[in-house]
Parts: sequence; structure tokens; C-alpha cells
Amino acid sequence: MILNTIINNRYIMKAIKIINIILLFIILVCCKEKVHEEIMIDTSNIEVEKNVCADSIVESVSYIPLETKESCLISNIKNLIIYDSLVYILNRTNGDEELLIFNLEGAFVQKVGTMGNGPDEYLAIAGFCINPYDKTIELFDQLKKKKHKYNLIGEYIKSTNISVNCSLTNKIRYISENKLIVVNDINSFGEPLIYVCDGDLNHVKIIYDPPLKFDGGYQYAKNPISDYSNFLIVPLSNKVFEISNNDLKSVYNILISSKYLPANEVKEGGEYEEIMSSVKEKGFIQFYSIFETSTSLLVEDFNYTIIINKKSNKGIAFESLNPSNNILPFSTSSFLCVYNDSFVGVLTSSDLETASEYYKKNNVVPTSVISNLIHYNEFDLNPILCIYHLK
Repeated sequence: MILNTIINNRYIMKAIKIINIILLFIILVCCKEKVHEEIMIDTSNIEVEKNVCADSIVESVSYIPLETKESCLISNIKNLIIYDSLVYILNRTNGDEELLIFNLEGAFVQKVGTMGNGPDEYLAIAGFCINPYDKTIELFDQLKKKKHKYNLIGEYIKSTNISVNCSLTNKIRYISENKLIVVNDINSFGEPLIYVCDGDLNHVKIIYDPPLKFDGGYQYAKNPISDYSNFLIVPLSNKVFEISNNDLKSVYNILISSKYLPANEVKEGGEYEEIMSSVKEKGFIQFYSIFETSTSLLVEDFNYTIIINKKSNKGIAFESLNPSNNILPFSTSSFLCVYNDSFVGVLTSSDLETASEYYKKNNVVPTSVISNLIHYNEFDLNPILCIYHLK
């Protein structure tokens, strides 16, 4: 009798253990599905407006005129990162690239590295990123097939070989220690569009390669990946994806217009500009920039700037932004990165000229700060860095 009781108890305990394992498995599966549940954002959640006044969405803004002198003239900003109170600008000038450092007062610090064929020099800059784990600048040279490493004020440390073609790189950044995500320009040269790799661009895992091949190395998105999280956008899509376990998971499905491109509308490859012209003629639109803070998601398509509150999943979509008396407007093409939970962009002399005309036309008297910036306006000066903190 005692032996039978012991045996029965063992069977009961074993059965309980199995049930617990099954329940744990069900919980894990449910949690996983919940994490990757797609959030639909449509016009019922978002106000769609033609014009919005800047002070209705901007809480505060800092304006930082970047120092202008011969050694740091900015022609075309290819990429901008703010890290550890320093501003890093990848500037394209006369067909070449150079990496310039400014501080947050706008003063020029120095240029990173020199162009040349020496062991500590670069021949071309495909892209750069900040390694937040060892606090260095990493500059990728597609001609030498090397990664050049510098400290945060631009002093050379070392160079290492890389094995991957980085000549088409659009954005590159760390998503974890010794793990990079690389987003290329869209192309037909056999290079994947989005992949992850180690710090020397080795051990590549392809995340996304478009089914449609394009002729030419065209940039499909000005800013395809968020600085804040692992959110990114892919060509001809109205979805925001997240990289999870080296795979893409759809997070947001944003429907501001009924004319987002259905997947079956474009089936054949060809010249990127011809395909996009056809897409635009049909009235379809696609995302081309994504920015994110802890509270807001900002996505741009051909028609709208879309700002979403991530907590409520509600927001606003607008076509243009008008200045107020104390806030100059940002254009959809001016945003470049995120810093300290704020969106960062630049204003050029032509932007200041447009704002000045708006003030005169609408009899708006700007504050002394804005007036000084407008009077500062000259076509041969570097842009003004703008840090916008949204409401």
C-alpha cells in the first residue's frame, strides 16, 4: 500500500511538471506574439492637416550657427551624428567626403583624418558611425577596404581590413556590442539592401534584399533607420519594421493615404528613377525617412510629415509647417538625427529667407533671437543646427 502511494505520487508530480512546462511554453508564445503585434495607424488616429504652426507641436528649440571658415565649409551634409556633446558631419565637397567635428556651441573642432594613400589615411569615406561601446569614431573606406578608428576628437588609433563592399552604404550603426546594421542604397549590383555583421563587416547575415532589382545605386531613403531603436523602413512600403533576432518584424502599419503602393503594382526591375516616376504618376507614395525619440515616432513620405505619440498611437500628419514668432520651421528634408530626446535638423540661408518673407507677408514680428538669425543670413555661411524638442 505504501509503495503504491509513493508510485502514484511520483506520477502525479511528473504530470504536474509536464503541465507546468506546457503552460510556460504557452505563456512564452503568447508574449512573443504580443511583442510583435502590428499596430495599425490610420486616419482615425491621426489628424491630417495642410498647414501646421510650429509652436503647436514644438515645445522648445535651440539654434546653433555652425562656425564658418575655409577649413570647415559645408557643401552637402551626407550624415550627421551628435554624440558626447560633439557634432560629427560627413560633408561631401567637390566629389569627395570629409568628416568634420563641431562642438554644441557651433565652434569647429577639427577634421577627422586626411585623404591620401598613407597607412593612417583614407582614399574615400563610404560611411561612418560612432562605436558607443569603446567610444570611438569608425570610418569605412571602400577603396582601401579598411575601417579606420579614431578617438572622439578625431585622433587616429588604427586601421583594420574589411571584407564587404561598402561602396553603396547609406547608413551604418551599432545595434549591439560588435554588431552593426548596414543599410545600402538600393541597387542591382548583387549587394543586399540591409544586413547585420560584426564590427569589421564580417560574418554578414542578410536581413532584407528587395525582390525587385533596380539599376543603379540610388538612395531609396534619406534616413532609413531610427537612431533610437532598431526601427527601419524598406522601399515601396508604408510599414515600420523592427530588427528582432536578425529578422524583420512589422511594428507599425501607417495608412495616411489610400494610395500606398500595393506589393503587386511593381513586378519588374529597371532604372530606379523610371520606376519611381511610374509610382508617382499612379499617385502612390512611400516612406523615405524615420526618426524616433522615447515618446515620438516621426515618419516622412512624399506628401506628409507624420508625428505619432508612441504611448497613445495617435498623432498628426501635415504637408507643411509655418513659422511662429519664436520658432523657425523645419522642412521635411532638414531632419538629420536625434539627440537628447529631440529631433535635429539644419536651416540653410534659403530657409531663413523663406521664413523672413513669411513674417513680412503675414505681419508677424519675430523675437529678437529669430531676427538675429535672419540678419545673420548670408549665402556663404554654414547652416544653423536646430534641436527641436516636441510637445
